[in-house]
Amino acid sequence: MKPYSNDIRTRIIEFHKLGMRQIKIAERLKIHKSTVSRIIKLSYSTNSCNPKIPITTRPRSLDYYQVVKYIDENPDKTQSEIGAIFGIKNIWYIVKKMNYSYKKTLLVTGEKGRFEKKSF
Repeated sequence: MKPYSNDIRTRIIEFHKLGMRQIKIAERLKIHKSTVSRIIKLSYSTNSCNPKIPITTRPRSLDYYQVVKYIDENPDKTQSEIGAIFGIKNIWYIVKKMNYSYKKTLLVTGEKGRFEKKSF
């Protein structure tokens, strides 16, 4: 969800400085009271009405497509063997995220090996 524009944010601050109650500001601008409260609190703590910049996650240490390419070339490898090659303990998250299923034993392997691309 996108943050409210700076125009609305400055109007909220101006109305609040004029002594208007938060509930009246919310009704006038047709936004929720908690949003008005949050913007006012932010303006007092940072002296600015600009929205907070979202915290980004750290970059991935591994390219998922390299793992998928390796799995396609070596479908009989176990997760721990593949993890050892790429230097991570568990690749279950990557396998799940890239829409692969994993067959646990050789007795239940798929047509191509332990890993198969899921089809819906």
